[in-house]
Amino acid sequence: MASPSDFLLYDTPLPAPNPRRVHIFLREKGIAIPSHRLNLQKVQQKTPEHFKRNILGQVPVLRLPNGAHISETVPICEYLESQFSDAKYPKLFGATPYANAIIHQWIRRIEQRITMHVGQVWINSHPATKVVSDRMGMKRFADFGEESKARYLQQLKWLDKVFRTKAATTASGEVYVADLDPQEASTKVESIGFSTADIVLLCQVDFGTAIGLPIPAELTALHSWHSLVSKRPSVAVENGGAMKLMPRL
Repeated sequence: MASPSDFLLYDTPLPAPNPRRVHIFLREKGIAIPSHRLNLQKVQQKTPEHFKRNILGQVPVLRLPNGAHISETVPICEYLESQFSDAKYPKLFGATPYANAIIHQWIRRIEQRITMHVGQVWINSHPATKVVSDRMGMKRFADFGEESKARYLQQLKWLDKVFRTKAATTASGEVYVADLDPQEASTKVESIGFSTADIVLLCQVDFGTAIGLPIPAELTALHSWHSLVSKRPSVAVENGGAMKLMPRL
């Protein structure tokens, strides 16, 4: 089996949510992988050399011991889960086929309901992306960016309601994303707990906050989940430093 030092992660020091997902995942697993940082402000991810690693010219990218490359955060994390699956490593994609399916279900929901809208605000409304759009000749749609803000807020309210409903039926009141689905009292299902789905949601809402879309104060159930996850050592070690670097709307 390969050791962590046999891999190489191409990422960025900027507080982009996708590289951050992988970093939190690695800290949760207790895996230290060497990294090569690309400066996105200098467009180092769009060089011919990096296009050979990822045809979209994006980060993160994981180089495997055999020289092959994997892009996109969830495939990268799931591949690493398969390589470091001993009992000493936590199972962040679930310990059973059921848990794995539910975690992927929630990752998909987050990407469709949360990530998509934050992304449209970032692309169409944020001043930090205007230079890139102008350089690449891409038209921005400010009105759609504004509409995406409203849609994002609507989805946060939906999430808050789901967290509130589940917490009311949980003895500790502590709820993680993969355990949000309601279940019949007679249904025997395992509690999944903290998972990659929590990492994906955390990075996305934190990125939203960083670009001027904070979680509204009245969404207390969502704030409770955020506080719970943010206290984990894999996240607390950042001390908010990465998110402070992002220019706000």
